[in-house]
Amino acid sequence: MNPVHRLLLARLESLNTHTVYHPWAIVKILADTGVEAVVGRAGNSVIVLGREIDKVEPELGEPGISPQSVIRVLYEAIVGQPVKSDMVGRGFWYRDVLSQLRNAEESGAWLTHALIPLEGPDLFYSYFAKQLEDVFSAKPEVTLQDLKIRHRDLTAKQITDWLGRAVEADLIERQGRLHRYTLKAESRTQQSLFDSEES
Repeated sequence: MNPVHRLLLARLESLNTHTVYHPWAIVKILADTGVEAVVGRAGNSVIVLGREIDKVEPELGEPGISPQSVIRVLYEAIVGQPVKSDMVGRGFWYRDVLSQLRNAEESGAWLTHALIPLEGPDLFYSYFAKQLEDVFSAKPEVTLQDLKIRHRDLTAKQITDWLGRAVEADLIERQGRLHRYTLKAESRTQQSLFDSEES
């Protein structure tokens, strides 16, 4: 699966269907996924792929953007068809549509022209660097084998090349000649891997 598409699906899967989100939160969640999203008029809406989604009133709390509205807009723009689901209940309906969206990606049915034409290699490396941040948050030392298990869709050479790029950028350190890596002390105390690469 395309790493950027996987990132988009993972971000959608992380949304809580029983709450609503501030428009800025939706823009942040969709960042780096190829989905163009901006906050709309007076901060009361979010515009996703050219379609405006207004805030809704939840049962409790402040108005916000519904995840169901977001995934409906994304599905119709990316797949090019109306959403069809017989599932009852917000959570069941959302997971069913998300499953359909994932199946459409795996079958090559996504209309990729609907997404922002981002620079592939750099975007994929940024996604990989973000994943490194998550790995290092769980363990202080990471091996090539650890990353091969985590990124089964990537070749060992691609992983090694990107690790070398992260070493050259002083984001991580290679321990000796073995493929063992640790997070640079500066990165631990100053900012995340991903933010370091973006600066």
